Amino acid sequence: SILDRAMNEMGLAAIGSESIVLENLGVVSGRLALRLISDNTQAKETVGIAATIAHLRSRGKLDGSIIFPIDSHQEVFGTSAKQEGEGPRRCDFLIIRMTSRRIQIQCVEVKHRQFAQLAVADADRIVDQLNDTEEVLSARFFSVDPPRVDAQLQRAKFAALLHYYADRAHMRGLLTDEQLEENHRNIDAFEAKSLPVEITKQGYVIALAGDQSFPQNHRGVSIAVLTAESLGEVGFSTILEDEERKAT
Repeated sequence: SILDRAMNEMGLAAIGSESIVLENLGVVSGRLALRLISDNTQAKETVGIAATIAHLRSRGKLDGSIIFPIDSHQEVFGTSAKQEGEGPRRCDFLIIRMTSRRIQIQCVEVKHRQFAQLAVADADRIVDQLNDTEEVLSARFFSVDPPRVDAQLQRAKFAALLHYYADRAHMRGLLTDEQLEENHRNIDAFEAKSLPVEITKQGYVIALAGDQSFPQNHRGVSIAVLTAESLGEVGFSTILEDEERKAT
């Protein structure tokens, strides 16, 4: 019922779409489902993450990658940069691709907006959360000038998490058997010696009404808008569409 209410407030028809939400939340983390029983704001944010994952999967953009949920690991990201009166600012999840020579990490932040416009303050918040996450990653796991005294310990912690999420990615069909073995080897190589890292940032906004007043880029960060049409391609329908079908 909480899931239905959150989806209805977002303008999404809940009936028939709940399974899409839960399936795609499982790609990121089973813990995300627990946010559905929290306050309604968190429930809507969680539905937005599920919709974004469904969109990315449908386009093959998660194939061969590891999905790392930020909120599930407060011990790593919970102490990111803070402003007075605010909690830690971080993005929603990471898309990680490992090779034997480098690590590619895309930081992803998802927002939901009811209307076809994005206030500058909201765009700033997206960029700030992505930037803060990048800073934590760089400082904790990839610092080279100067290197951390506990660098090997930090890499070991991150590697253990990467091994776990590589197995989850394989279970959810993002990694083939061969890719899983290769990822485990590359993670071991990273744990033994830090690899170069390439960190990129991407914002997504769920806006069923359209993207007429959304910036495609804000402070150097790409922001993509997922409209009713985009979500319809992965099985979601809007309340308006549902009502129109019933009327005919």
